Amino acid sequence: MPERNRAAGSGGGLERFRQIPVEIRAAIIGGIIAVIGGLITAVVTLAADGPGPLAVPPSPTVTVTVTASEAGDTEDTGGPSPTPTTERPVPSPSPTPSPSPTPTPSPPAVPSPPAADEAEPAGPAPGTLRRASAGPMSLYSGDCVDLDSTEPAWGAPRGDFCVDGIYLMNEEMSTFDREPEFADCQAATASTNQVSPFEVMGQWVCARSSEGRFARVFVVDYEQTAWKLTFELTVWE
Repeated sequence: MPERNRAAGSGGGLERFRQIPVEIRAAIIGGIIAVIGGLITAVVTLAADGPGPLAVPPSPTVTVTVTASEAGDTEDTGGPSPTPTTERPVPSPSPTPSPSPTPTPSPPAVPSPPAADEAEPAGPAPGTLRRASAGPMSLYSGDCVDLDSTEPAWGAPRGDFCVDGIYLMNEEMSTFDREPEFADCQAATASTNQVSPFEVMGQWVCARSSEGRFARVFVVDYEQTAWKLTFELTVWE
């Protein structure tokens, strides 16, 4: 009885081995042959080299490759078919564009100051003596002098300080019984635009030129029969 069971068991194992696909069986048999061949090679090497430490041969790597056989060459084992693996290429990251540098605006041009020779020359300070008569001078009725003039005759017979009959005439006049200076004429309030020479005989009159200068007139004499005025004149800037 025991012998029959062993025979049945051996027959069942062989039957199961036959049910394995041909490619797998071939790979297993090839692996067994490779192991045996490795052992034989190791024994021969040891015998040739003599006694020494027994080197353990490296375990042979058995590679089992299962490929799809043509129709009719492979037995149908009813097992699941191997699923092929498909590798998808990983896209390379796109390069990040570098930001363009922002242009720096140029500062506005600063105009250069005018050269020293281009600057307008400063005029004389107010109150500076502009001109004065060298001595007494005369005007007749109907004549004038220009208080701003630099001509020898002061622009006569036309101007802004005149004699008309028995009047001295100017746009802005003020009278003084003492000799006024520039500050006195500047501070005085113009009281009239005409005055009788008889009222200011031996006195002073402040007048104003057409360009805004102050002038001092000292009335020396007035000859009514000749309609002649004698006076001294000083003009300030």
